[in-house]
Formats: sequence, structure tokens, C-alpha cells
Amino acid sequence: MIVHDSHKVTMLGWDNTGFFNATKPWPHVYPELTAGSGNMSLAPLLDGPGIGGLITPHDYQARGVGGVFEPEGIADSAVLRGKLMLCEMDTRTWGGTDVIAPARDPQEFAALTWRNIAESLTRGVVPYWMDTHQDWFGPPDIQATIRRQAEVLREAATWPHATVPGIAMILDDEAVLETNGDGRFLNEAVMWEWKTGLVRAGVPVRKYLVDDLALPNFPHHKVYFFPNLFRVDAERQRLLEQRVLRNGHVVVWGPGTGISDGATIGPSAARRITGFDFELLDVNYPRRTLLANTTHPLTVGLSPATVLGGPLAYGPVLFPTTGTPLGIAWTKLGVHRTGLAVAERTAADGSPWTSVFTTTPGLPAGFWRNAARHAGAHVWCEQDELVMADANLVALHAHIGGAKTLVLPERRRVIDVITGKTVAGAATRIDFDIDAPGTAVFRLAPPSADAAIR
Repeated sequence: MIVHDSHKVTMLGWDNTGFFNATKPWPHVYPELTAGSGNMSLAPLLDGPGIGGLITPHDYQARGVGGVFEPEGIADSAVLRGKLMLCEMDTRTWGGTDVIAPARDPQEFAALTWRNIAESLTRGVVPYWMDTHQDWFGPPDIQATIRRQAEVLREAATWPHATVPGIAMILDDEAVLETNGDGRFLNEAVMWEWKTGLVRAGVPVRKYLVDDLALPNFPHHKVYFFPNLFRVDAERQRLLEQRVLRNGHVVVWGPGTGISDGATIGPSAARRITGFDFELLDVNYPRRTLLANTTHPLTVGLSPATVLGGPLAYGPVLFPTTGTPLGIAWTKLGVHRTGLAVAERTAADGSPWTSVFTTTPGLPAGFWRNAARHAGAHVWCEQDELVMADANLVALHAHIGGAKTLVLPERRRVIDVITGKTVAGAATRIDFDIDAPGTAVFRLAPPSADAAIR
């Protein structure tokens, strides 16, 4: 078997020199690294012979407490194709010098590694430990944590696992070919989008290549997000109409969606795929959108102080001119334009779907939770916590302690994975307290016949 350290599509926009060299500033302009290393047109490589799977570290940014565990390689695409996905869980400890993202004490180490393992188990990833700075986890309390984690990984091989309909982030690994090669926008729209609001929606999130949509075993999801689908040609239009634009789905389009039809730059492809009419401003410009409508199901409950975007300038700019405005774009000359819009659409088969266009990335957790609910997905948690789930496992990672609640899609027996103890014979929700930083992991099994529901 041959496994490769490659296919790093979730890292679009990464600049490792700016990150790893403490004396070098992150540059204002820098090339998109993964394109330069050949991480494009990757689906045929995953499908072909000579690749048994991927073996990558997990993303270095925001991997600490309150952060996320995300393999650098496109994990969900690899698993979807029956490939092995190994991920280096290098949660290092507090000893040594020049330590990258260390756990600061045994409690934090447990919180981070249980989070990493829960994310792995819910997505079919195989994690492994690494620490090159502290005697390979020599302290006895860390050894006790790892001992239990190793037991759980062995036990989990016999547990049923299945993806539940949630949010699918669809990445175009050829998107940089439609740009000037700069990685800044992709850093904002891909890397930081999934690190911030998206993963705190209380709904499981998966990340795929756009080519995965054509696979017959592509799992059903309720919300589809396209942060960098700049090119929409006739073939992609047909694929999206067949697999995505239907069945009550909520589809969220990033700022540059459809800016190219493969031959020309303009709003025509964007209009065909999203259903909105657009005004095009052919300049680079910073994006900021003020939430202006909190009565729509997608924005209800969000703060009126919600402002999307930042100082990064890029273009051309597409402003939707039809649909229901949800946000006001602050533009050149202060001209009133819509920066976030929604419209209800109807597919060729008569089924409805919802189209959302945003001129700027950075949608908050509450928006994604509302989108999931609007599409009919199960919402596991109403708090802005990091939640990981499949059909038979759910976990919550918290950097702020207190009372937490997970709502189950059906009545289940609940087993605390870390302790191995049954906490409920038949439950529709899990109420628990967490001592932060901490991670709670629960296995969901068929309910006990004689258990009272709680």
C-alpha cells in the first residue's frame, strides 16, 4: 500500500513560510501554495491505481483549545472513495523548546486529543499521536489518557458509522486557474470560513471536491456551500442541477461564484447557476456587509451588529440585484447595494431549493445553523460550540465551561465514550456540564427496551 502526503485542498490560501518562520511577516500578497505544488485536478489521482490513501498532518492554524481538527488532505473525498485517510495528530506537550501549538497541561492535552479522535471517528479518518518535544508523552497522566484512547480506537472498529445529512463544503481544486494566483482570498474564503462560523453551527460539516458530486455514492446533505466555484461551464451547470439544486437544499454561493463560464469573465454564468441578476463592478474592493434583515428564517436571531468581511480587496465584485436582501454592502461612493441575498427556487423536477449569494465570506455560526434548519437538517446543538457527529457518535469540544446540551435526532441509548459508562438508557437529549477546556464524546446505540425516556 502506498499513501501520500498530498491532496491538500482544505489548505487553499495557506502560506507556510509566513506561519512557521517567527521572524518573517505574513506577506500582504503571496502565491497560492497548493496550486504551485500541483494540488489541482486531484479526483483522477484518488481514483487511479498506485494510491492507497493519504497521510497528512492536520491544519496548524487554530488547532489549539476551541479550535478544530482538520486533516490537510481532503479527507472526506478520500474516505468516499474507499481510501485510507491517516492523520498525524501532533498535539505536542509543554516541554522542550520551539514547540508548535503545544497542549499546556494534562487537561488541555485530553481535551484536544479527544476532540481530534471524535472528529476522526465521525469522518472515517485514522488518527495517530505525535510529539517530538516531550519524550513522546512520557508523563503518567498523559499515558493514562492515551491508553484509554487506544482502547476506544480499537473498539470503534466494530461500531456502525454513517454520514448524516448536514453541511457540505464543496471545494474547487482548480479555482486558482481563474485567479491571478494570489492566495489571500482563498485563505479567507476557504481556510478561515471552515475554522470559524461553519464548524460552530451545531451541525456536522464535511468537505469535498466538486468532482465528488458526480460519484454515485455521494452522501445526501442538506446545505451546500461553494466558496470558490469561480468557473461554471455547461458541464458543471448540469452536474449541479442534477445533484444539488433541488430537494429543499439550501445552497450558499461565495463571492466569485460563476464569474467565469470557462471562456469569458462576467455575470452571465453566475446568473444561470444562482438565479440572481447581478451588477458587476470591475474593480478590486474590500468587502463588508451589514446584516439588515433579521426576520428571514436564515437570519432570525442573529445580532444586528453582524458585519461580514474585512479589509481584503479583491474583484470583480458581483452585487445581486434580485431576491430578498438580507445584508447591505458598504461599497464605493457609499452606493446602496445588496451584499447578502436569498431567493426560493424551483428545480426542473418541481422540487424547491433555496439560493443564497454573499459578496463576502465570514458567515456566522447562527446563519449556518439557520440554513441547516431551513433545509431540514437535524441541529444537534443550539449553542455556538464545536460539534462533531455521525449517525452513531456525537461529541462536543468546549473552551468555555458550563452547562451544555446535545439534542438527538431520535431516542437512543447514550454511552460516555471516555468513561465507558452508560449515561442514559433511552434519551432524546444529553444535558451535561463540562469543565473547560474539555471534550465530551458519546456513542449512540439502540435504546434499552425497559428504560424511561429522558
